[in-house]
Amino acid sequence: MRTRAIVLSSLTKIDYAIVVVGEHPYAETFGDSKNLTILEPGPSTINNVCGSVKCVVVMISGRPVLIQPYLKTIDALVAAWLPGSEGQGVMDILFGDYGFTGKLARTWFKSVDLDECW
Repeated sequence: MRTRAIVLSSLTKIDYAIVVVGEHPYAETFGDSKNLTILEPGPSTINNVCGSVKCVVVMISGRPVLIQPYLKTIDALVAAWLPGSEGQGVMDILFGDYGFTGKLARTWFKSVDLDECW
């Protein structure tokens, strides 16, 4: 616990944290699952870091996943989907080299009950 306290106290010296969480990489049917929650350590990381400092969460996923439990602690959310080898493009946007453009291909739901496609 002492190490965690030191890390959390050092977070007060920064303006923003970038937290990258999401699903493990997969292709096609290997990612099929009815469980739409973010796996650990994603939720713990979001709660610990975003609860201590302003944060941008970059969500890596091949589908919309449940983020509603974390929205109160997140200052900004980027749906990066599965960028593969193009992670640099995500960084270019986060650090202002290019502006955010585009539109989500589908509505990101608040709960599983609202998503009729699953």
